[in-house]
Amino acid sequence: KFGELIQYKKVFAKVIGCDSSGDIYSLKINKGSSVGIKKNSTVINSQGLVGVISNVSSNYSDITTILDFNNKVDVLVESSRTYGILQGFGKRMCRLKYVTNTEAIEVDDILVTSGFGALFPKGIKVGKVKKITTNDYELTQKIDVVPSVNFSKVEEVIVLTEEMKTQEVIDEIHP
Repeated sequence: KFGELIQYKKVFAKVIGCDSSGDIYSLKINKGSSVGIKKNSTVINSQGLVGVISNVSSNYSDITTILDFNNKVDVLVESSRTYGILQGFGKRMCRLKYVTNTEAIEVDDILVTSGFGALFPKGIKVGKVKKITTNDYELTQKIDVVPSVNFSKVEEVIVLTEEMKTQEVIDEIHP
């Protein structure tokens, strides 16, 4: 049922490799441009956002995961709708940035994609707030986030290739 709720054309793929650093900044999958995958396509699984396609060949693709420091994701706190930028931080963690000290954020708050920037569709689960640090001399909070995806156990992913048109959505829901 999970994949049926997302109104994008989908390609299901198996993870066949990851980077050798152990930090899982990138994954390799067994599908490529021959089935419609393009660079910058969003990659998810049933737990949430995995990352984005960074390189594509005809039969394989590379994913830059949200754990990578260079991958930035526009997110919202699900309960308060507070906006921030999620960035890989190391040790399989992320950091939520640019949230002012006046914003109410709590440990265990859920983060979802904002839909801003047209890269990631709105509403995909990204992670949960683990730790918040504030200082009187800083304008923003330091917010550590545990990704919703357990990257050490990712075996299969869904690549969102393009947004479906209204009739395609109806046909998929009611075949």
